[in-house]
Amino acid sequence: MKQPLISIITPIFNHEKYINTCIQSILEQSYQNWEQIIVDDCSTDKTCLIIEDYIKVDKRIKLIKNKKRLGIFNLSLNYNRALSVSRGSLVAILEGDDYMPRDKLAIQVNPYINDESIAMSYGDWIMVTDKGVDVYLRSYGYDEMRQNILIGDIAKRFAKLNFDICSPTVMINKKKLVKIGGFQKSSLYPFTDIPTYLALSKEGQFIYQKEIVGYYRRSSQSEWFNFASSTAEMGRRHIAILANTFLNEINTPIPLVQKKKLVERKTTKGMSIFKNKMLFENNLTNKNTIFVIGIFFKLRLIIYKIEQFIYYKIMRKNIF
Repeated sequence: MKQPLISIITPIFNHEKYINTCIQSILEQSYQNWEQIIVDDCSTDKTCLIIEDYIKVDKRIKLIKNKKRLGIFNLSLNYNRALSVSRGSLVAILEGDDYMPRDKLAIQVNPYINDESIAMSYGDWIMVTDKGVDVYLRSYGYDEMRQNILIGDIAKRFAKLNFDICSPTVMINKKKLVKIGGFQKSSLYPFTDIPTYLALSKEGQFIYQKEIVGYYRRSSQSEWFNFASSTAEMGRRHIAILANTFLNEINTPIPLVQKKKLVERKTTKGMSIFKNKMLFENNLTNKNTIFVIGIFFKLRLIIYKIEQFIYYKIMRKNIF
């Protein structure tokens, strides 16, 4: 059976605490036809020295060093630099502080062997602490919209802010990635993930595989986490604008009657539970009913804010 080469792109910056775990998880993959292309954004610690030791043992690992720091607002340049030298027909993403379960590549490569029209695949993932302790499992139920069978389905999910795809779980068809111009960037949102997924959704079906195919580390050194923590609503408003702009371009905007306002409720166990507040503007005419519903959601919002405050106090103490 044909075994496609998988190019694993790993952007890094000061990941000396985690890079061993990252690389070791690739070396131990049950599927061995891979190459890892690491792009260092001017690390000031021992990250590159650790990587160079691995390169001496396994030539499938390659290191590219930036001459000047690009930072999170130019992440697409790092990704595309790695893409330009990649040799694989499939591209996987694994940032320097994340890692893979042993069968990740074997699980995700299978659909592509029989169907080259697939644009991207993704799956379930586990969030771990700075010390590698599992705190959260993100799993998705089957839904045709999550498969992007119709162009725009995935974008609708993002626009409603009730959906996410974690980058360590992603595997991309390189031909389709090159066709859209490589990894994308938005002026509204500095990271490459969602802009790239939206552009890829024009190119074919997404495959959701109900398997754990990635570990995402939530650490105090994570550039994404620090950006999100200091940005109102973790950039959620920008994500909604980004997705809706895309939908307008392909002429499938979300109908107003279906619009949902998302309330994220954090529990003390670190689990995220999403509650939807439906806007019944075209369906409800009874003023008393509307008043009662309004009071109900205000109370829910107060409870949510109290729980969120308690959650962050406890979780930041335990995790960091």
